[in-house]
Amino acid sequence: LDSASRSRDGTKSSSVPPPRQPLPVVSSECLRRQEQQQLQLQQGAAVSASAEDLGGSGGGAAFIAEPSIIAFNDFEVGKRYKQVVRITNVSLTMKFNQFKLLPLDDRFKDFFEIDFKPPGRMSAGVNTSLTVWFAPKVNSDITTTLPIQAMTGRIDFELLCKTMKTELVLS
Repeated sequence: LDSASRSRDGTKSSSVPPPRQPLPVVSSECLRRQEQQQLQLQQGAAVSASAEDLGGSGGGAAFIAEPSIIAFNDFEVGKRYKQVVRITNVSLTMKFNQFKLLPLDDRFKDFFEIDFKPPGRMSAGVNTSLTVWFAPKVNSDITTTLPIQAMTGRIDFELLCKTMKTELVLS
């Protein structure tokens, strides 16, 4: 007998399978890289989802300050000035958020004192106050920030101190 038999249509068919194509050789390094990329994608999705849950994406900072710019205008060296700042949790979530104060810029930290009692976890819409004391030691303008670290990231509130200026008016 033939190794080939006839099919219904009369053509010969072989019982021997066709030769296989060789499988691609994949190194363990390539597999490791693919697994690592897949893990990073999964972690990235989890991180962005948690930031969104915390109010950290799609709409700006999770906390705002009132006033929006902490300003000490027309200051004089040797005097002490006070500004009360209200910080409100405006995250777009019902979950809690919190923050801590970060250090001021080293060049200006000796000019400021901040009275603040950390409130702990804050629901959306809740606010707390802090008091910024300014004691200028030099007669020059200062532009810096009051930084805080929230669960959703760092937020910088503008802190401006302007010396008294002379305005000449000619008639």
